[in-house]
Amino acid sequence: MSTTSKILIADDHPLVASALANLLGREADLAVVGHVRSFHEIWDALEEHRPDVLILDISMPGGSAVDAIRRIDRRHSHVRVLVLSGLPEEEYVVRMIDAGALGFVQKDSEPATLIEATRRVAAGKTFLSTGGAAALARAARGQGPDHAALSDRELEVLRLLGEGKPVGAIAKELHLSPKTVSTYRTRLMEKMDFGTTAEIIRYAV
Repeated sequence: MSTTSKILIADDHPLVASALANLLGREADLAVVGHVRSFHEIWDALEEHRPDVLILDISMPGGSAVDAIRRIDRRHSHVRVLVLSGLPEEEYVVRMIDAGALGFVQKDSEPATLIEATRRVAAGKTFLSTGGAAALARAARGQGPDHAALSDRELEVLRLLGEGKPVGAIAKELHLSPKTVSTYRTRLMEKMDFGTTAEIIRYAV
């Protein structure tokens, strides 16, 4: 007897979430049960809907994707995470998989790819593109990009600084103090030999 997998979508763009729900809703074995727009909305939705799969955009407001995935792995181990992001796969796939996600799909992928990925993750299997698998292999050989030496939090600060956000806005988004964000900025600048915030922005872009 076939079973239906329940899907929760976490994406802060309503049009994207609606398109995902319409796409997955056409499949008899997949049912979209809810949609949240920020990290802090995820937890109540997990309790309410009890999904099998969380399709997660990693650049939402209200927290950190790595922190969220680790928390889900600890407290909601029945929920499998499929990352769906417009951010470069090579830059983030290793951290997302290490945190506990089972799959990573980019937003410019074909619809059939997302459907296949959702089914595989719902079945407890890993889904990566050829590029994602290659990135994992390079990381295992110690051949990652320059920012591979950054901590997860330092990478988040790097990404947000690259978007042109000031320290205060980053602190609010990551639920940290401005002083803590400044400390992360200083550390990443030292690790990557940056002299100014402008250099951070150019690298991130």
